[in-house]
Amino acid sequence: MGGSASQEMKGNTGNKAAQDNSHDTPEDRLYQEQEVDGDGSVTQVSTFEELMGYVGTRGRWNIVIITICALGNIASPTSSMTYQFLGATPDHWCSVQPLLDANWTDEQIISLAIPINNATGKYEECVMRDYDYNAAAALGYEAAMANLSVAVTDTQAVIACPARTFNHSQHAATTVTEKRPAKGNKI
Repeated sequence: MGGSASQEMKGNTGNKAAQDNSHDTPEDRLYQEQEVDGDGSVTQVSTFEELMGYVGTRGRWNIVIITICALGNIASPTSSMTYQFLGATPDHWCSVQPLLDANWTDEQIISLAIPINNATGKYEECVMRDYDYNAAAALGYEAAMANLSVAVTDTQAVIACPARTFNHSQHAATTVTEKRPAKGNKI
């Protein structure tokens, strides 16, 4: 019985040593693994979890790696969201310089110069009626609308926009409004 008690003590001591290893530092565990191998070679790590057991999870290296990875993710959403703010295309219509020079409002210019698209029911964005806008500007808005025959050259004719005016009530300035697309180019 005495012999078996000493064997139990040895067995318990071995288990206690194995339990105490859980509180060792990563360097201690690596050294113990090397001692177990006996030939001084480094034990091969086969899983990421084993590697993390040696390295630890809250070391300076891990904090540096996490910080570097996080910094890269800050710029990603900003670059994809710039299109929403910088590339927005506000409503636009043909710019009619003689009417702008006569201080007509945007609504007045649209009602006289911009035809309505029959398919969509909205004002056209890239064409305007082929009117004599200098004559309309000289008459004034109310007189020109009352007597369209003075300004009208052909009731059905439309021409492409020489320039565009943008509705700045939604966006003050975007890359589209600053670029000012050339005549005939789509926005």
